[in-house]
Amino acid sequence: MTNYYDFETNQDMILLFDQRTSETTSFAGIYPSFSDDGRWLAYYTADGNLIVRDLATDEERVLVRGVFSYARTVSMPGWSPDSRWLVYNTQEGMIFKVNRETGERVYLTDGWAPDWR
Repeated sequence: MTNYYDFETNQDMILLFDQRTSETTSFAGIYPSFSDDGRWLAYYTADGNLIVRDLATDEERVLVRGVFSYARTVSMPGWSPDSRWLVYNTQEGMIFKVNRETGERVYLTDGWAPDWR
């Protein structure tokens, strides 16, 4: 997995490589983060939504809308060890956790570098 900027489309992109099939997938997004079990990918869209993607089915779901209006003000989301929760920060410097399954969101603290540890 890597993140790059596509100058032709003027978008941040995520590139995934599947070692089993040697196939690559590319889609718009920034700050990708794999869950510990390898089944899920969390990332942000250009409009500031926090997305979770099921890597087995490529289905995506918006977990949180409008986390930011300028991407460089947030950090990569972090996963809980059981892959049920994500921790992320807002552009205002607040850290939340959100349940991947239910969308329940809980304020944790103020800060700029969310990390599950």
